[in-house]
Amino acid sequence: MQGLPEWAPRVKPGGRRRLRARLVALGVVDPDDVIESLPDDADDEVAEAALLTAVSRAGQQRND
Repeated sequence: MQGLPEWAPRVKPGGRRRLRARLVALGVVDPDDVIESLPDDADDEVAEAALLTAVSRAGQQRND
């Protein structure tokens, strides 16, 4: 799994608005689905994993 671009802002705990902006910037079509799937107490690691998965799926959809 590849990392995120350097320019993508990092997520802080509770920063769902920032996470949504980051998902949109990285080309995720429906960022709200990703955000709603996260537990309320999600830490940076959980958010980062969800973000990488969503970005990977978005890239696969663009290539199909």
